[in-house]
Amino acid sequence: MNKDQLFQSLSEQDATTLLELLRSAYDFLSHDDRHTIFGQYFKEMPPAQIDGEGLLADIEHFAAMSQDGVYYAPFMINSKNFMHVPNRKHNAVVPMENTQ
Repeated sequence: MNKDQLFQSLSEQDATTLLELLRSAYDFLSHDDRHTIFGQYFKEMPPAQIDGEGLLADIEHFAAMSQDGVYYAPFMINSKNFMHVPNRKHNAVVPMENTQ
């Protein structure tokens, strides 16, 4: 591929086409290459502050609810229904309430 011809053709493309090309090229780059090429345009976000007491309270709440069986649907398994999976998606995940 001729570099001069490629960049001449690219100079005639609109911004949307060029951004799509960059998105595609990005996926083929290694982690280090991405930082070398795009690093100057990217500002890493600092890690979020963690509320240790709040996190511990959430974990303890989840553990208590889990031990009480809140996250599990009751089931009876026998030789006739062992392959049946009930359609109970609404019982699969119970959102945690903020305990703070």
